[in-house]
Formats: sequence, C-alpha cells, structure tokens
Amino acid sequence: MSDDQYSLTVRIIDVVNGHERGSPFGAKHKQLTTAQPDNNDDCDFCFVLGAPADYSVRGNHYMTLFLDPAGSQRTLQAGCFQIRCDRPCNAQELVIWADQIMTALCGVFLDVPKIPCIDLADLRVVLHHAKGRGMIARAYQFGTFNSEAKRVLAGQRFQSAFAVLSLREQDFSLELFIQIGSALEQNLDDDALAAIGVNYHQHPSTRLLILSDE
Repeated sequence: MSDDQYSLTVRIIDVVNGHERGSPFGAKHKQLTTAQPDNNDDCDFCFVLGAPADYSVRGNHYMTLFLDPAGSQRTLQAGCFQIRCDRPCNAQELVIWADQIMTALCGVFLDVPKIPCIDLADLRVVLHHAKGRGMIARAYQFGTFNSEAKRVLAGQRFQSAFAVLSLREQDFSLELFIQIGSALEQNLDDDALAAIGVNYHQHPSTRLLILSDE
C-alpha cells in the first residue's frame, strides 16, 4: 500500500444472502483499499444489508449503516444510521444497489488526501443531523455536469445532504466541484448541513450520489 492511501476497516453483514464479507470491492482491489477488522468489535464502517426491523449489531463500530429498501422503518441504536433506496426493489436489486452505495462511500475516504479534504467525522455529522438519522440515496449519471443535471437537482430541497461525486481522477476539476456545490447550496434549507466527497472510479461517465433526508 502506498503512503498516500488510507485503509478503512469495513464489515459487511449481508442478511439478504446470509453471509459476511469485508469489502465492497472486487478481490483484485480488496487488499489495496479496505481491510476487514481483526475482530468484529472495531471497524470504521459496518454495513448491514436488508436486515429485519428489530435487527441489532454488536460491536464498537464508528458507524453502522443499515442499507434498506424504500419505505423501511427501524428503531436505530446510538451510532446507527439508515440509508434507504429511492425506489422499490427485490432482494437481488437491493444487493446491487447496496454495493454501489458502499463502493461510493468507501471510495471517498481512500486515496487521500484529496480535494476536498473530508473525513469520516463529516459523514457522521451529516447523518446525525438528518431527521431520524435516516436518509434516502438518489443517484444520477451524466457525461458532464450540465444544465440537465442542474435541473434535476433544482426540483429537490435538502435539510441534510451528503453528496459523492464519482469520476475518473483525470476528469476532476475544482471548477466542477464548485459547480456541484453551488447547485446543491441553492436547494438547502436555511439550517441545512451538507458535505461533498470525491470518489475516483474508472467509469467514463460522472456519477453523483446524494444522501438526503426526505
């Protein structure tokens, strides 16, 4: 691992398929990106996929994120948060969607430092600020951040929002980052809390993931 890479400890409890794993990435990248904790009591991210409403997770996790279908409700323990899909989906679709969410979120905190400088505490603060500590994940894809992308964002209002800009490293520019930040800022409530992270991927298109309250 190079000196400028940061290793996350990640625990993934896949209740849908009945197993546990340590990385949302393929085996080729696993050792370069995330590491499974030495034991399940300590980790940065604990993701829980498709768990029953009364499911509880033991361990000293910095953040436990329940990745749930649309409309799911659950009582959350301290340090736990919920991210819901923005559309109905079956079990297989839920796992595919959850992998996309986990890959984007983990990617923000890898290959650091980046512009902007952001850490796990920023994500946790935004999630904690959300109503009921629950958020909906909405994903957008576009060739460039154009008027169509701005129009999509203009139809929403956010009290809390955490955005992930996923793109190739060579496509990142401070101008693009400022454009997205400005578009989000126009849709924030007066007391809103928001942050934007960057995830480098190899896909030619630019993708924007927004976690927001309803």
